[in-house]
Amino acid sequence: MEGQWRSRWEEVEAAAEADRKRQHCTIQQLMETEAERVVAARAALDRYGMGVVQRGTLRFSHHPDIPDRDASLLLQALRRFRPHLLPTITALSFSWGSPPGCKNITGEALEHAACLPSLKSLDLRCCAGLTPDGLRHISKLTQLERLELCDMRGVTDAVLAHVAEMRGLRFLDVSGCVGVTDAGMLHVARMVGLRQLRMTGCPQVTSAGVSLLPGCVQVTR
Repeated sequence: MEGQWRSRWEEVEAAAEADRKRQHCTIQQLMETEAERVVAARAALDRYGMGVVQRGTLRFSHHPDIPDRDASLLLQALRRFRPHLLPTITALSFSWGSPPGCKNITGEALEHAACLPSLKSLDLRCCAGLTPDGLRHISKLTQLERLELCDMRGVTDAVLAHVAEMRGLRFLDVSGCVGVTDAGMLHVARMVGLRQLRMTGCPQVTSAGVSLLPGCVQVTR
């Protein structure tokens, strides 16, 4: 009997020691991951420099080939190393205004854009790599007043459902977004602050869809 108890006690001790090692390993991994994140963020800051911030605009359009991961790291670097700049940034641009935009932006950078507390304008024109899944992150940017989504196949009625969460939005441009239909106008109609809507080159939006919008919205087709 004593031997059985000793054997059982040894099993419990071995299990406890294995658990302590696992916890130590997990903590060590977390520390290494955080350290790697800091190094990567600093590298992104050094590579792209602070020239991307000009007169209140964080302009990634000067780097049209920037990977989504680098854009995300640069936003994290600003939050970590230049926090005093965050409130001064009111506009974020990933576009030259004509093809190509930042074609490698897929969504992660948009998720981290939430760290910009004063952001009012977001320009994603011609960012061909953005999909509906990547665009869902814009719903977190509830303080936006101006949003440009021109010439993007990833913009659909489902994306407009996320856009409709931005109750302060006053200007929306979906020109050339061929995936937008009359059904999307139902979402746009919920945006009580919207005053201007541009949607030239949206063949699936008919007069019936436009009639769903409040009279206070100035529509350009």
